[in-house]
Amino acid sequence: MSKHTYEIAVTPRTEQGTSAARRARKKGLVPAVIYAKGKPGEMIYVKASEWETIARHDISMINLKGEGIDKQAVIREVQINHLKNHYIHIDFNEVIRGEKATSSVAVHFRHGSVPVGAGEGGILQQEIHELEVTCLPADMPEFIEVDISGIGLGEALMIKDLVLPAGVEIHAEPEAVVFHVIQPKLQEEEVTKAEEPAAAEPAVVEKKKKDQEAE
Repeated sequence: MSKHTYEIAVTPRTEQGTSAARRARKKGLVPAVIYAKGKPGEMIYVKASEWETIARHDISMINLKGEGIDKQAVIREVQINHLKNHYIHIDFNEVIRGEKATSSVAVHFRHGSVPVGAGEGGILQQEIHELEVTCLPADMPEFIEVDISGIGLGEALMIKDLVLPAGVEIHAEPEAVVFHVIQPKLQEEEVTKAEEPAAAEPAVVEKKKKDQEAE
């Protein structure tokens, strides 16, 4: 459960509105806002190229620095235009040292670990890819790493089974499944059964139509 804080240069933003945001994006900047408890949002720009580099990693905590700004924050929301493949807007929540912060953290299985159920022909499926956690900024993990080696065929690893660093709390249903190993044959049978009624129905309708024509 790695901990890493990334840093990105930011500049203050004075212009608002769609036209200003469009001009900024043409210059390679992404409009953003830093939110803090009891304060108005602080408008900033981040360089799109720098953000794209950082966004390739799992980010839980980030340092925002530049032109009188030196703040630690977690990512609140990122808006992306997937059709044009660019970032539209980013929201940050400022964190204060000594105060707990909440952030979404990625979930990965431990590199090299293989569930015992895979040796019996099972297929590993991951149902939860991110979890919301609360902890002190210094304890915020970059991601949560899970040992899946003990999951047998037909078994599941749930939220309550996760081993977390000291001081980290998860906001999720304890019985929620994170990983499980399923039987491929059962999966194929379910798909087949789901398709059968749809395939049979046109034949019944067609037969009825022919009977009516015969009359």
